[in-house]
Amino acid sequence: MNLKRLSKNVLFLYVRMLVLLVVMFYTSRVLLSELGVNDYGLYNVIGGFVLLFSSLRTLFSTAIQRFINYEKVREGVKRIQEIFTIGVYIHLAISLLFIVLVELIGIWFISEKLVAEPGRISAAYWVLHFSVLSSIALIMTVPYDALIIANEKMNFYAYVSVLDGVLRLLVVFFLIYWDYDKLKLYVVLIFIVSLIMRFINMAYCKKSFPECKIVKISDFRLVKEMSSFAAWNFLGNFAYSVSHEGVNILLNMFGGTSVNAARGIVYQVKNALSTILMNIVVAVDPQGITLYSEGKKEEFSYLMSLYTRIVTFIYLMMAIPLFFYTSDIIKFWLDQVPEYTVFFLRCILLCLFFRALHFPVNLVFKASGKMKSYQLIESVILISTLVISYIALRMGFSVASVFIIMFIIEFVNYINILWLLKRNSLMDIYLYCKRVLSIVLLVSIVVVCESLFLLKILGDMNFVIQILIQLFVIGTTIFMSGFSSEEKSKVYRLLTKKFR
Repeated sequence: MNLKRLSKNVLFLYVRMLVLLVVMFYTSRVLLSELGVNDYGLYNVIGGFVLLFSSLRTLFSTAIQRFINYEKVREGVKRIQEIFTIGVYIHLAISLLFIVLVELIGIWFISEKLVAEPGRISAAYWVLHFSVLSSIALIMTVPYDALIIANEKMNFYAYVSVLDGVLRLLVVFFLIYWDYDKLKLYVVLIFIVSLIMRFINMAYCKKSFPECKIVKISDFRLVKEMSSFAAWNFLGNFAYSVSHEGVNILLNMFGGTSVNAARGIVYQVKNALSTILMNIVVAVDPQGITLYSEGKKEEFSYLMSLYTRIVTFIYLMMAIPLFFYTSDIIKFWLDQVPEYTVFFLRCILLCLFFRALHFPVNLVFKASGKMKSYQLIESVILISTLVISYIALRMGFSVASVFIIMFIIEFVNYINILWLLKRNSLMDIYLYCKRVLSIVLLVSIVVVCESLFLLKILGDMNFVIQILIQLFVIGTTIFMSGFSSEEKSKVYRLLTKKFR
């Protein structure tokens, strides 16, 4: 493993993340204020696919990225050009399928099921059409993202993501001085931003990588192999998107746009946390796939162990203070707080704990290429969220029950993933539970108990100071308990070298 390059890439991605977090949270606050609760909820229920495709963009790029990383070991430029070409064609086909499905379902939903003010139905159609166009721009950017990530050019990836965030912030500022329909203007401008980012990525790749070239395809076995991998990868990610957006539609049908506004606020936080975790995924996956392709099993196994602990511990550092101080943080962040926001956020934080465990083991399936049964079973489990949620809401349960169901489904899905790893002989589950999962769970229990104790003894102290104290205690516990003596020694040596 090239730990120096890995550390450098993670640093670039975390600088990117810090800027994007500031931009995103400020943008959400202003956008909610400018659009109002109902229009903000309307955008989230109709235009939510754009938000999910933005957060899942790097996951969709893994199909092409995996094949590029395999070929880089063999240094075949022409072969990589074919992979890139096939990737472009595959995502063009996905775009066409996406247009047909989302437009047909969206038009039916708006005309038959949407719960909104009568005067805002025309705005809903406007949001649908431009959200589809924005999503297409994101999908067609995926092959270029894959090239950037596979070549580990995380500095450019960070710069262009920051530019994307800044442009979206400028869009929100523009709304302040606009008196016409702000929701319609917002979706048009977001589409323009998506197009700009598409062309910037394309121009950079064409200039920087000789692999970025549309060529004649000679190996049709590669087309079949890539199409199969991409299709199964897309199925799992699309099922995740559909289940979450389907739940959003159910919330609208049974709760109205004000509930969608609460869900929209919560998903801003969810997407922020997911982005932070995805930074590690983006940095680690290329090296993980390369190690697997070279048959370096011991190094790959150690990378998996370290990967799982780092992802989960970083998540705990963020999620525990958020969980215990949800009300204080939300009130500090927003002027208007839609009903259910606090409860929804706490449930989402519990769901994301299993997502944090999920991300690292996902690398094993991507590296091995054994995606079919994994994505098929996962898709069924994720889609079941919709069915169970609909039954619960029809039986008269509160909209809050939907988020409890989501948490249970995430837990079931994680257990399913471990079972599939064992069934396909991709990982020694006993050793994984003994050397990785047991440590993660034990540290998680300890830091939660510490946080509860601190919450009790700190009393009425300012919540910001309480959070800082909690972060120090949690961080110290994680470092001392979650890593081996050798790993801690490496950190000590690194810090000593840096500050000498």
